Amino acid sequence: MNKTQLWGEAVVEHPSGADASMYTYIQSDFHSSIYTLLFILLFLLVYKSVCRSIMPVIHCCFRFSQTIKTQDNFSLEQGRTTLFVFSLFHFSMVAFFFVYTFRVDLFQKFGWFLLPLFFLLYTIFYLFRWTIFTFVGWVIRRPIEMNFISKELRHYVILSAMATLPLSLATLLSWSSSVNYLSIWCISALALSYLLFVFRTLQYFIYVRFSVFFWILYLCSLEIAPLALLYSVLITI
Repeated sequence: MNKTQLWGEAVVEHPSGADASMYTYIQSDFHSSIYTLLFILLFLLVYKSVCRSIMPVIHCCFRFSQTIKTQDNFSLEQGRTTLFVFSLFHFSMVAFFFVYTFRVDLFQKFGWFLLPLFFLLYTIFYLFRWTIFTFVGWVIRRPIEMNFISKELRHYVILSAMATLPLSLATLLSWSSSVNYLSIWCISALALSYLLFVFRTLQYFIYVRFSVFFWILYLCSLEIAPLALLYSVLITI
């Protein structure tokens, strides 16, 4: 397995005369270093926003009353949006380095376009959800409730990103097989956060006096179906 460090030489075995392969490897290592620097720079840019908004977001994730109280807070909304975009980029970086390390065939096919491709895919998926929720809210004449659920997902994406951020920074600065553990940890954090989100939707349905039957219908139509669609897209890449 290839072993790479951001600041140092990469030692890779190549057959004699494989100048083209060596050039491709150096080029790909250059891209990975640029993306790592970009990730660190982006983290420094949003650091103040992270410090200012992370605790309110965590409180919203675990305290339902706090979520209701701050749902119309404009300053917190700006911080949440910044953290959410950073979280999408964070998981795009993790996906990129996982493919770069373990799926050389995909990296050779897409090259450095993989990271923006993952980021675009995650962004489109969220906008698709937002559009569907907005449309459903308009149809059932409950736009505020559906908009609340749509925005609430961002809290748990941010929560999972912040939970995995220290390991991500350590892995990206000096990484090899630890990328595998980082990927497993990110998937686990996302799964646990999503379960918390599902429980939050149940709390909100009870709060607005919706029937549990409608909550089950909501899960099947607006949660399970989009996830199945995202999974089908990812396995075809």
